[in-house]
Amino acid sequence: MPSKGNHVSLNRCEVRPARLEDAPAIAAALNDRSIWRNVRDRVPNPYTLSDAMQFLEFACSQDPPCHFAVVVDGQAAGMVGLEPQRDVYCRSAELGFWLGRQHWRRGIASEAVAAVVCHGFTAHPHLHRIYAHCFAWNQGSQALLRKLGFVQDGRLRQAAFKDGQLVDELAFSLLRPEWEAWAGAGVAPGSTGITTGGRA
Repeated sequence: MPSKGNHVSLNRCEVRPARLEDAPAIAAALNDRSIWRNVRDRVPNPYTLSDAMQFLEFACSQDPPCHFAVVVDGQAAGMVGLEPQRDVYCRSAELGFWLGRQHWRRGIASEAVAAVVCHGFTAHPHLHRIYAHCFAWNQGSQALLRKLGFVQDGRLRQAAFKDGQLVDELAFSLLRPEWEAWAGAGVAPGSTGITTGGRA
């Protein structure tokens, strides 16, 4: 992952490592039940400033960083995480993302996620697979992943218990050769990425 000074400016947003000063904006955006229904229960609801601070203290302690703020109009509006795995999964990384509801359907999330995916593959030559899971009712995330070239690997039946009910979970992944095919052609959002020491 990039050093803490790295960031990238895109058409609709900026992506950079999370900062402690993002806490008020993150707390305001993530205190939303419509977002909570699509993330794991380690994200509480309601979501408070204290919760945001606790998360950001952890995120900012990671070196290299794994959690990136999606900045819109100077304010953190969401997060993208790319967490390297261990043991026999050491050549995979798990992707997670959310964006404040007021910014939905503007192409911001797909642009930000594409930049982090591109960074993951370019900064880590050993990385072969980036994967993501989403609940069956989360049509927006499924569409975003497919747009970025992710392939649905399967459907895990009633694998999660969320919001008081069992729900299927869909598994998606993108392999390095698949990413290289469209990034090299320059025809997909993932052809841009986080760069070192400046703006792209």
